[in-house]
Order: sequence, then C-alpha cells, then structure tokens
Amino acid sequence: MTRKDAPFLLVLFAAVLALFAPGLVDPSLLAVNFGDLQGYHFPLRFLAAGRLQSGALPFWNPYIFAGLPMFANPQTGTLYPGSLPFWTFPVGWAFTAFLTAHLLWGILGAYLWARAERIDRLGAFTLACAFGFSPFLLYRIPQGVPTHLAALSFIPWCWMALRARNVWMLGGLWGVQVLGTHPQFPFLNALAMGLYALGRPKERLPVLVKSAALAGALAAVQLLPLLRFAGESSRSALPEFFFNAYSQPLRALGTIVCPGLWGDPLRGTFAGLPSEFYEEYAVSIGLAGLVLSLLGLRSRRAWFGWGLAAAGALLAAGRNNPLAGLIGALPLLGYSRVPARFSVWIVWGLILAAAEGWRGLKNPRWKVGLAAFLFLDLGFWAVRTVSFEDSAPSLSPSVMMRERLAGKPLRFATDPKIANPNKAMLYRASNVNGYDAFFLGRFVEFAYRAEGKAAADPSRSYLTRVESPQLKGLGVAHTLTFDGDRPVLRENPGALPIARLKTANGWTPLDSAVNPRPERWELSGTAPAGASLVLAVPRYPGWTATLDGVPVATRLHDGLTQAVSVPPGAFHAVFRFSPPGWAGLAALAALLWSAWIASGCAFALRSLRAQAL
Repeated sequence: MTRKDAPFLLVLFAAVLALFAPGLVDPSLLAVNFGDLQGYHFPLRFLAAGRLQSGALPFWNPYIFAGLPMFANPQTGTLYPGSLPFWTFPVGWAFTAFLTAHLLWGILGAYLWARAERIDRLGAFTLACAFGFSPFLLYRIPQGVPTHLAALSFIPWCWMALRARNVWMLGGLWGVQVLGTHPQFPFLNALAMGLYALGRPKERLPVLVKSAALAGALAAVQLLPLLRFAGESSRSALPEFFFNAYSQPLRALGTIVCPGLWGDPLRGTFAGLPSEFYEEYAVSIGLAGLVLSLLGLRSRRAWFGWGLAAAGALLAAGRNNPLAGLIGALPLLGYSRVPARFSVWIVWGLILAAAEGWRGLKNPRWKVGLAAFLFLDLGFWAVRTVSFEDSAPSLSPSVMMRERLAGKPLRFATDPKIANPNKAMLYRASNVNGYDAFFLGRFVEFAYRAEGKAAADPSRSYLTRVESPQLKGLGVAHTLTFDGDRPVLRENPGALPIARLKTANGWTPLDSAVNPRPERWELSGTAPAGASLVLAVPRYPGWTATLDGVPVATRLHDGLTQAVSVPPGAFHAVFRFSPPGWAGLAALAALLWSAWIASGCAFALRSLRAQAL
C-alpha cells in the first residue's frame, strides 16, 4: 500500500464515520435494533466491565439461570483486544465505537486483500465497499449482535494471510477471533478456506494446519473453557424446530438482486420475525457487485467463488434442502445450528467472483460507473439500516429493582412476559430466568421438574412456579411481574436461603454467609450430627470447597446445585470458582502471545532494515 491508496481509503472511512456519527457524538444514543443489544450484550458487557474495573476477572455470572460460567462465553470478550472501549468508556458509547472500529477493520482488510490480489485501486475500493457495506455485515447492527459483525470483519484478513501463506498472521487472526467474537462465523470461514486450499493442497493445506495449531495454542485460555461449557450446556441437543426456524428459504436468494425485495423489519414491511430476516435475507453485495460477479464467469478463477456461493446456498437452506439429513450427519457441516449462516459463503463467494470480474474489465468508464453505482446503491441501504435512538427508555434504572433486589443474597424470577430477563445483571440481582446462547444442560432438567413441563428453549427459560420446592430451594424470594402496565415485585413465602444447613429435621440457617464476589462464598455455622451444607449455586467443574481449610469434595444436590457433608460442631467453609487449570492456561497465554508479538516485531524490524539497505 502506498500514499496513492489513501484517497480511496479516506472516502470509505469517511462514509463509515458519517454513518455512525450520531452515536459517536452523543453517548446517550444506541444503534436502533430489535433488542439483543440492550437485552443481552449491554448487560453482559456492563457486568464484565464492572468486574474488571474492580480488579477481578468475571469467571462466574450468578445473575441469570441461577448461575453459569461467564468467562467461558466468548461473547463476554474478556480477553479480546477489541473490547478495550468497554473497559474504559461508558458502555453505550463503547458499543458504537466497537461497531465502527470493526466495520473499518473489515473494509480495510477487504481493500488490502484486493490489492494483494493485484486488483487496481478503484477495484479494491469497489470490492471493499461491496464487502463492508453489504447487508450481510450491516444487518448485524439492527439485529443487535455486535459479535457477528466483529467475526465477519476478519474474513478478508484471513484470506489475505492464506494467500501470503503467512502462518504467523493467520494463526494470530484466528486466535484473536476465538478470544471474543461469535465462534460460528470464524469456523465457517475456515471451512471455506479449507475448500479453497484443496486447489493447491501442497502449498495451502500445511498453512491452514499450522495456523490452526498456532491459533489453538494462542487461544487455549478461552477455547478450553468454551468447549467444556458447550459440552455441558443446553446446546448439546437442540430441538428440530430450532434448526428449521433458521433455514434459508429459496425466495431469500432474491435479495442478491435487491436487499428490500421482501420488506424491512425496521419499517414493519417484512412478513416474518426480524431474527429470521437478518439471518436469512442478507445476501446482497450490491447490484453492481452482482454484475461484476457475473462478468467474472468469463475467468476460470471465478468458478471457485461461484461454487462456494452455490454450496453456501445449498447448506444455508437447511431443512428446505432435500439433502439436509445427509449434510447434517457430517461432523463438520452439521456443526451449524443456524444453517442460514452458511450464506456467508454466498457473500464471500460473490466477492471472490467479483474480483475476477473487475480484473477482466478494460473500459475505464465502465469501472468508474460501476464503482460509483455500487457505492451509492449500498450507501442507500446502509443509511436505511443504521440509525440511532435514545437509550434511556430501554436502559433507565428502576428504583424498585435497585432498592429491593440489587446485591441481595436472594433470587427472583421474572415473568416470561418480560422480554429482557438479563437486565438483572445491570443491578447485580440474581434472576432464576435468563437469555443466553449457552446455559447449563442440568438447568433444563431442573426447570422441567420445577414446572412439571418444559420450561426452557435453546436460549431462554420460562420458570413461573416459584412455589415449587425446587425454586424455593434455589432461594427464589420474589416474582417480578406486571400489575397492568406497572412492574411489581411479589413475595414468595417460604423461599430458603441460598446457603443453608440441611438437617434431618429440615434446614437450619447459618451464622454467617458472605458472598464478596460471585466466585467466592464464605460460610460459617454450627452443624448438628448428619448435616449437609447446601450452596444453591449450580455445581460445575471449577467449583471447589474447603472445610476449616481442608479441601472437601462437593456433590450434586437436587439435580443442579452443590453440597458438602459437615461434621458436628462449628465450621467455616469456603466455596471458590475458577476455570479448571486457569493458572496454567493464563501463564501459557501470556507466554505465547508475548512470543507472537515479539516475533512479529522482529520480522517488521528486519523488513525495515532490508528496505533501508
């Protein structure tokens, strides 16, 4: 890249900054979305930021689903470099900065990838615009899933690293993605790169294998807790209807020509759920981009791009595809629980083909015309897609919640009619219900016993029978519901303390139960003969207990929580949680990332010296 590239990048960057200017200028504004930003990502990042600012790593989240691992969820982004704005600025403004930075990153990557492919500057501008302003990326903003946009922004960088056969770069990029973006898109992109590598297996496959090994080592500190959590989560066996719900219908491919062909949820013109629209109806790279992709068919080099797009359409169809049963049985292709996300192959395949179409163009007027039309076309849809609104109506604090539930050693249950159970995290109030991509599989079984029927789907729970023995045993002391339009808290008489002694005659309160942070409980009391100490926090690998300083084994209590046996007399118990092997994983991560950075700096210095000579 030289100074001559600067004007093209400046135009693209200026367009991005203009698009996000309202939110960058006014921290009280949030991107308009259908709820996930305020209802899921904002509370999660707010809680993580508070924990980090207090000097603690957020290993455990006690505020939804009665408790679940927090660090293991990569969407928390604890170690992700792109999360820096959340730790230093107001969370609302940090989201705008996060989205802006990742869109700029994706556009810069697409431009540099195109230049590495020896596309001229105007062509690189056009392809970067087709990628960065494509609905597939921008729809992630009204969808309310910033980690999707973060993951997608790395795609051109990864392909550029593969083209250069740069193991250091590709392994580092994959490792960073694992630390804090949505894991599915990096996996699907890596799978597409594997297909591409088959064209020159001796040159490319070793790069992919070595890069994957490097990424696994660099990101082991996040990857191993994630894999453990996934294996014990509700996602280990999703129901058929969830797979069907996000299968791309054939008609969605019409949005390749026009993004608004079937309407727009933001304007109430789409006949379906907003989540279905943003997952399934986002395959355009602009009309001019499509023209370039078609022109690329004149070159054999574009055939892979079109083949990838066709494969993406086949796989994204999910259960709408007659071969779905066979495809779903394959270990790798069956990985996607939202088959519509294979449409990332459609978008990137069209970009690859468009690059060849541009390469074959010889008429400068056609080039300028197509570039200008694509910029204006996708710019029009971008302005319709990205807008901002006052965050106060959805995030204003509740005095009732703050005074009666915040920081209290008890739990409450939100009425399922309340759309955002995760706002409990904003108050550090413990909700037995919640909304997340992963929660413990044991919780699903526990919820069934409490309700006498299914009370959880793949991402949410709907517990209401607070009078049940199970929920009283979890310490659910209140229900948050509505009286007309007014939220009210209703008492649940008979709810037990979260920490207590179970005896032959029932239960006995403790002398002291201190919970200085989510990962630590300090409990003291006097136990009669045959008593058990119950901590109504889900039992999960990483929780350990000591009794008067001596390690003791915990056991499963009531199918979800944990307990230890205590001898008669006075005792002091401490329960702690940290990811298994955390000290070793953290040391390994520090060592490997330091070595990765040092090797990159050394290479850069050698390159500078070589240029000077």
